[in-house]
Amino acid sequence: MQKRETAIEVKVGALVLFSTALLVAFVIILGDFTFEDGHVIYVDFDNAGGLKPGADVAISGIKSGQVKRLEFLGGEYDQDVGREVMVRAHLLIDSDKAYAIRRNSQFYITTQGVLGEKYVEITTTGMSEPEVPAEAKLRGVDPPRMELLLAKGAEILTGLSDAINKGDVPLEKLIADIDSLVVHSDELISDNKNTIGNIIGNVETASKDVTEITAMVRDDLGEGGDISATLRNTRSLTGKLDRRVDPLVNKTMSTLGRVESVAGTVDEITTGKRDEIEGSIDNIYAATQDVAGTTGDVKAMVSQIKSGKGSVGALLNDDEVYDDLKELMRELKRRPWKIIWKE
Repeated sequence: MQKRETAIEVKVGALVLFSTALLVAFVIILGDFTFEDGHVIYVDFDNAGGLKPGADVAISGIKSGQVKRLEFLGGEYDQDVGREVMVRAHLLIDSDKAYAIRRNSQFYITTQGVLGEKYVEITTTGMSEPEVPAEAKLRGVDPPRMELLLAKGAEILTGLSDAINKGDVPLEKLIADIDSLVVHSDELISDNKNTIGNIIGNVETASKDVTEITAMVRDDLGEGGDISATLRNTRSLTGKLDRRVDPLVNKTMSTLGRVESVAGTVDEITTGKRDEIEGSIDNIYAATQDVAGTTGDVKAMVSQIKSGKGSVGALLNDDEVYDDLKELMRELKRRPWKIIWKE
């Protein structure tokens, strides 16, 4: 009898222990407790969009953490990020996947399927940006609010219905115009089918040419470092040209100002003196004609002298006269007193 009671007590105790262990397991599972170390980051949203604590966090569709907490700040201004925050989600990211979150990562609140549970999806467009440190505060992409979209759509439809019912929109004429537009468009496309085909072919050819030119430019310029260096050199050269061009422009503007001032002075001088200026020009022209005539006479005179015509010509071109003068000069050098008296 005593042994039987002991066996019952053992069975009851075992049942109690099993029930307790099962209860603890359910609490851990349903409470989504975790004992792993993680990477905590904070993401701000204007609207939580039905997201709940314990929801999954996925990176490129792979479960990588969970939402630990949703903190309602109600538009409180955060000095660290310099903006007002409505809702802040505390995300716990697995340590082995945290490196995939970069500064250019985007955080979306979406659903698993059409009617699935809400979760946070993280997308990273490139790994060139630096990693996000622990406890960083980032900005998420607010989810679309279907109720607002539906309300706006209903408002638009209601307004359109009211306009049709009031007769503001001639519905029959509108339908007829649309039908006419479709018919004319079909005729236009049919009549110009070959032309449209040629246009499409030209566009394809141009696209191929652009691709080839881009490849040639890439081959000529080299890698991105060469292009960056070229751009830096171009920027430096542009700066130098800008510094040197400005003084030249200033000097040019100053010169133009002086020319304008001189032109104004000349205009002031010549204003009202047109007849006098024209008379002076006529006198100068007549004087130049006289000078030209005189020059012609002098040329003729010199020509006659060279040809030995006239007294001066004969004198200059007669060799005997030249010899007599030469002998006279030689005699005066030997006997200069002959100028005063004769022997």
